[in-house]
Amino acid sequence: MEQLLQKVLHFLLSPLLLFLTLAQIVPEKELQLCDRAEVPLKHTSLEELVLASIECPRLKVLALPILSPSEEVHLPKLMNKWKHLQKLEMESKPNNFTEMVKTIGMHCGEFCGLTVSGTIGSEDALAIVDHLPNIHCLDFSRSFLVKEGLLTILTGCKGLERLNVDDCVGFDGEDREVLAMASAIKDFSNKRCKLYYEHVDEECDLGSGYYFCGFVF
Repeated sequence: MEQLLQKVLHFLLSPLLLFLTLAQIVPEKELQLCDRAEVPLKHTSLEELVLASIECPRLKVLALPILSPSEEVHLPKLMNKWKHLQKLEMESKPNNFTEMVKTIGMHCGEFCGLTVSGTIGSEDALAIVDHLPNIHCLDFSRSFLVKEGLLTILTGCKGLERLNVDDCVGFDGEDREVLAMASAIKDFSNKRCKLYYEHVDEECDLGSGYYFCGFVF
């Protein structure tokens, strides 16, 4: 039954099947044993996320889509429900990122991996160091991350085993100080990092109906 549940949950990735539907076709006891959920990029409502926090309290791995500001405010309360959460993947950094990280640090004792893209500021870096000092894996690829914030994380998160900053802007990928401090990390990836944005004149198709024109990583 567990394998079947995982197959059904994988099917959840299709926009054709939402969590509300999943909750109707999977027995409640089996749904509560579910430990992984990847929410579709589109067609996902706050109601479904709230339902998932109630019906799947044992989630260990969670991948969330881009949320609206009105939906982001509920993230800390949702994280409080998933006390077994170990890894979180987010399409973009929420506005209340520091509050969310604080909640995870307080209530998710097994948390070890975070993937998020966006502007990682000094407050964000300090929040990670203060509330997730023992985190093992961080993925900030395609983010704006200045050298000072990166050094804060490298200094404060001594348990890091994997750090991905590929395609980041805000620091030189060949910076000697950064490379020296990251040398102790088993898996450190800093491909195509740039200190500044580069201007382009052509419009870029980012997929999923999103386009970007002007500056790229």
